[in-house]
Amino acid sequence: MKSKDLSNLIISLLILAAGVKIVTILAKGYITAPAIGISPGIINSIDSVGNLFLIGIGVLILILLPFYFSKRSEEGKQKEMKANP
Repeated sequence: MKSKDLSNLIISLLILAAGVKIVTILAKGYITAPAIGISPGIINSIDSVGNLFLIGIGVLILILLPFYFSKRSEEGKQKEMKANP
């Protein structure tokens, strides 16, 4: 896997995290509309599930960052080796 692929994966995970946050905000706003029979526990559970997804995505990004920097430096060394045989 090239460093460009890893950077695209990290960027797509960041976009996914933003999307999850937007969906949880919209869901909380939609559910908090006045209605009979809606408990505050539902709102807290939606927020908790959204936070769980965000934590998972954040951990994946933190795991992928060292691989990205490693691949990037490896590709830089390969270019340098080709330039100076």
